[in-house]
Amino acid sequence: MNITAIRREQNAFFKELMLQWVKELLTIYLAIIGIISLIVLIYGEISIHNLEEKYPQVDLPLYQEPQLSIREMFNNYIDSLEVPEELLVREQARVVEEKEQVESLNIEKELPYGINVDGITPEVGTFNISSYCPCEKCCNKTDGITASGKKATEWCTIAAGKKYELGTIIYIPDLADMPNEGWFIVEDRGGAISDEKLDVYMSTHEKALEFGRKYLECYVYEKEE
Repeated sequence: MNITAIRREQNAFFKELMLQWVKELLTIYLAIIGIISLIVLIYGEISIHNLEEKYPQVDLPLYQEPQLSIREMFNNYIDSLEVPEELLVREQARVVEEKEQVESLNIEKELPYGINVDGITPEVGTFNISSYCPCEKCCNKTDGITASGKKATEWCTIAAGKKYELGTIIYIPDLADMPNEGWFIVEDRGGAISDEKLDVYMSTHEKALEFGRKYLECYVYEKEE
């Protein structure tokens, strides 16, 4: 037998030996995987069993009523309470009284000084408004008699230019919280009073100075001819 044949036999032997080892290692590997899988399966079954014992299965109905909100539960509770008849009567009387009060507010309020502007469309404009009193410095006299012949009245009399006839009604919304509720009557004139200016009468010079000068929106109700 030559050397080449011997080497071939040796190589064949080693190949067969290596193949045998690989088969054995593969068998061992598959056995280990099988054992691990079995352990995991057993552990999973035990865990599921423990969970089922701890949390028993509850059979839920096919239809569940929707849960009520806290407000709905409170309203249902209130509706379930028995209210004394006396309290119901008292509450109904209170509701009627409040309704009457609201309705009374809708009644047209009577204007001060007997003013009536029904049917008169006002002219709206912004005026330069100041104030004066019946002193010598403001009027060059002290009797308080206006150009209309009437005695000036605080929070009523107002001086305007000749464009507006005496007796013209002027409403100033920004003065609605005053005693006259914002309504004035043109009863006076003035040398420095132009058609764009108004002068509100005050009883004292101090009040006139306190009023100052301001530009305010006014509603002028001129008497229709």
